[in-house]
Amino acid sequence: MKALLIINSDGLRWYRDLIGQCVPFINDTGTEYRSREPAGYTNFVQYQDAEIIQYREKRNETEKETR
Repeated sequence: MKALLIINSDGLRWYRDLIGQCVPFINDTGTEYRSREPAGYTNFVQYQDAEIIQYREKRNETEKETR
């Protein structure tokens, strides 16, 4: 899956308190990234304020194979 790593903010953006953290990557609009705020709203992240990263979700360790 892809996510946005927030690396910068001008202090007025919704992600100003999320520097160093990841937010969901929805798509690239051609002028900025579309993401989702912690409150669940769709919003945008400026190109210069984030990097797209690739990550794998951890598997649930309580799941066990049954044979």
